[in-house]
Amino acid sequence: MVFILTFLGISPFLIFGILLPKYTLLFQTYSICIISFLAGSHWGLQKEKPFIAIASNLITLIAWMSILLNVPLMNILHIILFICLLMIDKLLYQTQHLKKSYLQIRILVTYTVIGILILNSVLSYT
Repeated sequence: MVFILTFLGISPFLIFGILLPKYTLLFQTYSICIISFLAGSHWGLQKEKPFIAIASNLITLIAWMSILLNVPLMNILHIILFICLLMIDKLLYQTQHLKKSYLQIRILVTYTVIGILILNSVLSYT
């Protein structure tokens, strides 16, 4: 079920990032929502690692403020934030808070979203 929901979560990235890139605001705000959702899931697991609570809140605030940037800069910042979130997931896996299967899905989805963000940056210039 997690696998299906995770990959369904990519569909708005594909639709508004590649197929309908003129809907920039939808693409940007969806990316911010997903970053905030992932950061929030980390916050809930932070009992033993208080810096995760700080990092998750900081990531959410940076994502929220990124709406003020132009599309390519925002996409670069979102790529950095998705990588940070993946690094936190790897840490949570190493401390046995996440299953290996979940981490594998997150790695695949993160790289897919990063590819879409890069492609969207290119499309926003054409």
